[in-house]
Amino acid sequence: MEQQYHIFSQRDRDFIAACRRYIAASGKKPLTAANIATAAAASPAPSYYITYDYAMRKLNEPADTTDTPSAQRMADIRQRVQRLMQSRGLEQRHALSLVLADKSPKGFFLSQSTAVRLFHRLRRKPHLRRPLNPLNS
Repeated sequence: MEQQYHIFSQRDRDFIAACRRYIAASGKKPLTAANIATAAAASPAPSYYITYDYAMRKLNEPADTTDTPSAQRMADIRQRVQRLMQSRGLEQRHALSLVLADKSPKGFFLSQSTAVRLFHRLRRKPHLRRPLNPLNS
């Protein structure tokens, strides 16, 4: 449970940092919480925010074909693992380790509604509450 808390805590810090980068890059144009959260969620993330054990368990289950962010994340991981297994002849467990250590996922794999809720929740946390717009600080 401690490891899971750390993963989500890190995701929250990375997500709010992505929000700040988007705001800074937007200049002075007006932005909404939905604009900020959606853009940040689609930006590259530094991690998949998933444990090795959970990823391995999901890889050994039939692929989820729904269009949820969680299913998209696992499809991305599954595709990268398969590519490494074929190109380098690695076992699944070694390929998964490399994929999770690579730190270059396509995004945060959050739905728009989850991203907006997360943005609002993180804005209320005292330790993360500093001006989002560096021009106003």
